[in-house]
Amino acid sequence: MKKIILFGAGQIGYSALRFFGDDVVECFVDNSSHKHGKLFYEKKVLSFKDFLKTYNEEKHEVIVSCLAYEIISAQLTEAGISSFKEFKRPIVYDYVTEIKKCVPKELVSSDKLDVAIKYLYAKDIISAVKDTPNKSLYARTLLTTTGCSEENFDKTKEGLNQHFEVFENLCKSMQEEDFKPERYIPAAKDKSMHDGGHRLATALALNREVYVGIAGEHSCLDSSTYNFEWFEENGFSFEDKIRIMRGFADLYDECGIFVLFSPIQEQWNFIQAQIKNEFKVVGYADINLSHNFIAFEILIREIYGDYCDEGGISDKISLLKMSPLTVRIILISNEKKNLEINEFYDSITRLKLKMRDCLKYDLATD
Repeated sequence: MKKIILFGAGQIGYSALRFFGDDVVECFVDNSSHKHGKLFYEKKVLSFKDFLKTYNEEKHEVIVSCLAYEIISAQLTEAGISSFKEFKRPIVYDYVTEIKKCVPKELVSSDKLDVAIKYLYAKDIISAVKDTPNKSLYARTLLTTTGCSEENFDKTKEGLNQHFEVFENLCKSMQEEDFKPERYIPAAKDKSMHDGGHRLATALALNREVYVGIAGEHSCLDSSTYNFEWFEENGFSFEDKIRIMRGFADLYDECGIFVLFSPIQEQWNFIQAQIKNEFKVVGYADINLSHNFIAFEILIREIYGDYCDEGGISDKISLLKMSPLTVRIILISNEKKNLEINEFYDSITRLKLKMRDCLKYDLATD
């Protein structure tokens, strides 16, 4: 009897493992580099390269246990493996205890910023906009999360094209019909999402409700984190990070922004640390406007226009222009404490006043 190798170490892979049994399944293979070499329910997870060294057609049967069957099947075929099957996901995973409708924004998290990227690209697909910076950002995120390198770029490029095609087909399908219950998004009880990022992003772009499968205590959920720090560590550009933060702010309603000006630049990191103690910091960006005075003035008017008269705004602009025109924008969310919305914004004001009081020995109040 042949041993089974499951291609996909996630929710469907776990369901397949339970279906076939520990004695029959030899190992997993997965394209996600952060899973390589680790154990997934006591079964080793191989990279595709290591899988090719292990696979023996006479001894092994390959079962694709993930949603991206078309992409994986092409990858296997290109590697010369023609004998494989798809594990048909049951409508309800063994560990999902409840399926219900919800508003997709309830699943948005700053620990899953890849969803914001998929959302931006989904909007472009739906609007028939071609070859945008959002598509580039999506492609580079895929390359990074799957551990692809320049050495196998030709193979990866083919895979990316298939990713684009599958995503475009998903957007088209969801435009034509409602979200199907059997395509539910698995999540924990706190609605932290662990799979289905493309489906969620498309639903967000279309403003459609989604079905969520709430997992039980013994569920196997992928806890991969793609927060702002992850994108920094993987070398994404300033423009990328601005785009990601803007995408998140579009999706998460309860956000706030702190703007730090250059007269207190030496204290920026200190202030940001205090902000982080109170709120979830989604991300930040240092912006140099020294060659764009108009943009700097527009920024000041946007910030103070609602509660300062024209004279007060002009005075602030004149004073701030005496220092380098560099600002730090810090995007925060209400995820950390989940306060009532009025209390959330009041707490932002209180922290702002607290920081002003702390720094008054170095600078004037204004």
